[in-house]
Amino acid sequence: MRIVKLSILIQIILFELQFGQQLGVGDYIPGYISLPYCSNNFTGNDSLNIYDFNGDINESGEHFVIWLVLFSSWWPNCQSEAPVTESIFQEYQDSNLVIIGIGADWNQPYSCAEWTENFGLTYPILDDSDLFAWSLFGSMVKPHNVIINHEMKIVYSNEGFAQNQILNSINSALNHLSNSLKISNIDPEKRSFKIHQNYPNPFNPVTTIAYELSQDAIVKITIYDTMGKIINNLVQNFQTAGHKSVLWNSMNNKGISVSAGLYLYTLE
Repeated sequence: MRIVKLSILIQIILFELQFGQQLGVGDYIPGYISLPYCSNNFTGNDSLNIYDFNGDINESGEHFVIWLVLFSSWWPNCQSEAPVTESIFQEYQDSNLVIIGIGADWNQPYSCAEWTENFGLTYPILDDSDLFAWSLFGSMVKPHNVIINHEMKIVYSNEGFAQNQILNSINSALNHLSNSLKISNIDPEKRSFKIHQNYPNPFNPVTTIAYELSQDAIVKITIYDTMGKIINNLVQNFQTAGHKSVLWNSMNNKGISVSAGLYLYTLE
């Protein structure tokens, strides 16, 4: 089962995780794409969840645009693309572009460390040896490049290295940031609410939706199906400021368990 939160953040919660399902242009990044670092880890964490960039901002209060580069160490086209991606990364250092390499088929001939050193890469490299990310994004040919805008929506996904198309997609997504609200202009103490990733994820049959209120407010959390029909009026009451959480047990307003599928929820 999937739930997508529409307000502020978009999150996907699963009852059933179906491997091999492609994520393409127009799809939103789910919350379960977490891969281990294998090189250029500047965070101190063992792994990186792509969804962590959802709602994240830089020092100027602007969101990020993400470029995923899926590659195999032995593929000649991947080897020729690697230094170009680094060059673009350096060129866009002062922008809000994040480049993440996602590699597989190590030691054919390069290990992850050798790949980074040989091509002089300074952006993070994640290990996709089990081809989890490839099963979600990939098609037939590597490299495969994916551009994700600040709303965690895929705006470009294609095999090969069409540099002009990739740069056009990156620039378009970056330009769109200038039309978006800069969160730094909002006093953090005056933000009405903040939503955290649900836990567990995936789940069956209960999950917790956590959120924070910066001030007392009437809170409404509503779950919908993909046709816009209300499934469950989960929360409808006045709440005081602070950290809050609510359980959803996969039931509708009539107390009947819903079927597996995609669901949406909003917080007002």
